[in-house]
Amino acid sequence: MAVATLKIIPGTLPAGYCYPSDVQTLNNDILTRASVSLESSSFTVIITSASQPPATDRDKLWMNTSDDRIYRWFGAWTSRHPFSTSSKVRYWYLGTLTDLETFDGGEAGAVGASLGPMWEEDTDFIGRIPLHVGALPTSGTVTALGDTGGLDQVTLADNNTPPHVHDGIAYIRGVSGSLTSDPSGESDTFYHENGGHTTSEADTFHSAGLRTTELVGTSGEAFDSMNPYKTGYWIKRTFRVYYRAS
Repeated sequence: MAVATLKIIPGTLPAGYCYPSDVQTLNNDILTRASVSLESSSFTVIITSASQPPATDRDKLWMNTSDDRIYRWFGAWTSRHPFSTSSKVRYWYLGTLTDLETFDGGEAGAVGASLGPMWEEDTDFIGRIPLHVGALPTSGTVTALGDTGGLDQVTLADNNTPPHVHDGIAYIRGVSGSLTSDPSGESDTFYHENGGHTTSEADTFHSAGLRTTELVGTSGEAFDSMNPYKTGYWIKRTFRVYYRAS
């Protein structure tokens, strides 16, 4: 704890002062005329008010009761922001970027030591959701500080699709032209005997070409995989250092 030495300057009793009948009265008369001298280098006077101190008090600190900040005079009454300009702190902001300019004591315009906005949009977070560093609960993938990842849309690969079937049409080719068009181009010639109904002249199986019908809907397109969300802005400190009293 700092200790300040207070110098007591004795007062002057009036001419013709008569000693009182009791010592306490004498003590009171002496002390009421005494004064104390403070060494200004050992302490700082703090002025408490809602308005700016006069020019004669610019060597003192000012406790501004309108915003509860302590100011010093550096060409203007200024107070250092609690977060440095390189702070890693980020805030979630739901106002507009125009409103952000005047947020937290800032003002529109170019940024200077005591001018301009206090906060700005952190563009590194555009379109991104914050994720706590560590292992993901299902895959076990470990994320490190600053990692990025994830997709807003996903296209399934073959190994992502569950077992399923497709409806289709089989085509055969007849010698006499009963069915001569095979879009698949994979079927063998189908023979029919004049006097019977065997499937081929040698009673053997033949290949049939297969083409699936058009799938219902579309295929191969990305689909949304986003959770429900509400937008805002991640903001960070600008290079402005000081609040400036108005």
